[in-house]
Amino acid sequence: MKELSLKDFYEQSLELKAPWKVVEVVIDGEARQVRIRVECAAGQVWGDPDTKERAEIKDWEERCWRPSGYLPV
Repeated sequence: MKELSLKDFYEQSLELKAPWKVVEVVIDGEARQVRIRVECAAGQVWGDPDTKERAEIKDWEERCWRPSGYLPV
């Protein structure tokens, strides 16, 4: 059985689909945290599934998940 990298493990665990991918995994044992950076491919073109018109990303937010939910970083 092939051993998974941490990036592959989290991509599969989070059920990510293209164009999304895990680009970084940082484990901080002292702080008891795992930080996973997920990004989409640069220049990704998005479309409205209903109108089929091109859509643009105008804003984004970095978030941190905790057992109680998502919190701003």
